[in-house]
Amino acid sequence: MRGFLLLFLAQTVLSLAYLPASPLLARVGPLRSTPASPEFVRAELARKQAEYESARAKRSLAETSSTSAPIPALSSLPKLPYLNSTGLLTPIPTTPRVRASVFAVFDARGGLRFVGQSRDVQQSLRMMLGRRPAETHQVAVHHIEKPSRDLLDTVRRAWIEEAGGEVPGNDGGAEQALWEQALDVNKLMTEEDRQSVVDGRNISKLKEESAIKAICRRYEDEKSAVLKERGCTEPVRFCPKLKGQGLLDLWVKKTKDVVPGGAPGGGKPKPKRGGGVK
Repeated sequence: MRGFLLLFLAQTVLSLAYLPASPLLARVGPLRSTPASPEFVRAELARKQAEYESARAKRSLAETSSTSAPIPALSSLPKLPYLNSTGLLTPIPTTPRVRASVFAVFDARGGLRFVGQSRDVQQSLRMMLGRRPAETHQVAVHHIEKPSRDLLDTVRRAWIEEAGGEVPGNDGGAEQALWEQALDVNKLMTEEDRQSVVDGRNISKLKEESAIKAICRRYEDEKSAVLKERGCTEPVRFCPKLKGQGLLDLWVKKTKDVVPGGAPGGGKPKPKRGGGVK
């Protein structure tokens, strides 16, 4: 939606580059008889973008103010153990009226590692456990009964600012991808790994897929070892279909976990076509 808006603004600004002739313009002289300069276009786009961001911020603030409860400080929320005394994922208290949640994940030392949002927080936390087994030791959750993307983003930004403005798992780059997406093993392959995939491909598609799965299982074993050391008894199964494409992520039941864009915190990533080494 944002990209469409920027495209519309760009077309609007460029349309100002030429104005049709008229008797009135003949009297006062042409307002613009040559194409708009790149500097003019950039300035107009920047102005329109600023107006859009300002309006969006005001709308977000209005929605936040209209909620029945204010945004809680992250420090005011209880930190629950990620795993309970039996090694299972701690059940997060909720009610039928809850439609979305914002959650914060802490490491063994209590350091904030990631702030996420989800329509199924229990499933999202399970996905985080499989993706980042060494970093998921405590969790704090804020439930929202009438969510919107702006409201969820407002809570997330407030918590990140409260933590000093920088959270490793919300860096917008590679670290955040480790929390929000399946592990792309294709990018981690050694030369030996790549050669084994090529050798398999020269035999058959099935052999190529088997070679890729074998490499994925190596990283799966590393994650499983961490979970075992922590005494985790939560049933954990990595998706076989994704492993065949060089992706490593937990298998989960389908859910309407679509808050917000990118890879949702808890939904199974959309399989890539043609995985493996090329």
